[in-house]
Amino acid sequence: MPSPFARNLVHFVRYLRARGLSLGPQTSHVLARAIDVVGLDSRRDLYLALRSLIVVRPSQQPAFDEAFDLFFGGYPAGIDAADIPAEHRTPDRSEMRAVAPV
Repeated sequence: MPSPFARNLVHFVRYLRARGLSLGPQTSHVLARAIDVVGLDSRRDLYLALRSLIVVRPSQQPAFDEAFDLFFGGYPAGIDAADIPAEHRTPDRSEMRAVAPV
């Protein structure tokens, strides 16, 4: 029987799918491995690790933040754009408006 944490992680992925993110069947396993690497001591590290594996388009950021808040207790303090390499940064809302819809 899976642990309560593993079940919660599966629900986290299902929640994201229900909000329109296309996540494969291996996603829960990949996230569990990432959590094994970064641990649970730092919500900031957990947030950045999971975000790097899930968010591939700026439009996915709000759903991810909502799910992270619900399943992991909120957006970690101390996260700002300077903490994220430019190539992995999600544009802020003003930048997102300037991008033509696909």
